Amino acid sequence: MSNEISDTDYIVRYCRPNTIIRNQISSPAFEIRNNEEYISVNWISSKIDVNVGLEQIKMILEQKKFRVRQNGRFVILNTGIIKSAIYELTGIKISIHHKRTFDDPTHASISPIGTNNRQKLMDHIGIALYDFVQKHPETIYPVFGDKKA
Repeated sequence: MSNEISDTDYIVRYCRPNTIIRNQISSPAFEIRNNEEYISVNWISSKIDVNVGLEQIKMILEQKKFRVRQNGRFVILNTGIIKSAIYELTGIKISIHHKRTFDDPTHASISPIGTNNRQKLMDHIGIALYDFVQKHPETIYPVFGDKKA
């Protein structure tokens, strides 16, 4: 079961170290991961402090044996702002759904609304996420500590 995430909430994408080039996040950080049909993210409710939510996500990822490395980065985005930005950049309307799993209560997804040319649309969404983050470096956080990268 999945629910649409509120426009006041936040989503988080972990960017692996191999997607960081010269201390900059590269576009592969926002590609669909293996065996997924959407861009996988995590959800932070606007009802809690973002840094607290980020610590919870790190613990969940590590419990899932997902290697969170010190030289990786987190990108934290306001759901409403990123929906609007992707639409402005691409003309694609997206949905962001909370997709709780048995081992990850914060798991969420970004996907286009509609099903035509889904793979092509997902590629455009990933590029738009990358472009947005490049223009908004304040969205990038280090893996450890609450100071921005």
